[in-house]
Amino acid sequence: MTGKDVDYVRIFHEDYIFIFAKQPRFKWVKHTVSESIYFIYITRIQKDFVDKNTANVVNNNYLCHSQMFFNYHDMMLRIEPILSEYILDSNTIFDIAMKVQELEYDEEDYVEQQG
Repeated sequence: MTGKDVDYVRIFHEDYIFIFAKQPRFKWVKHTVSESIYFIYITRIQKDFVDKNTANVVNNNYLCHSQMFFNYHDMMLRIEPILSEYILDSNTIFDIAMKVQELEYDEEDYVEQQG
């Protein structure tokens, strides 16, 4: 990538946090030619009581989904079914997918290549 290198995209939606991350491929991963691997983490924020004897409340972050992909294309093929488990609005899913493209494409470079 040129320009700004984006290594993760974090999106908040209702009680959920969606994190899409990119990092250099591990040396032991030999079955892909991709230079990077990709991760999806989905967590849910929930208020819980600290203990049963007080009214103190804390925000806990619970992991709902995590998955690793060996290339960008595989992640993008599976992003819609994964997100549709947590988001009902298809326009919101589309907007998130567009933001996740920042992991792979710099908008200005992509426009210059196209025309």
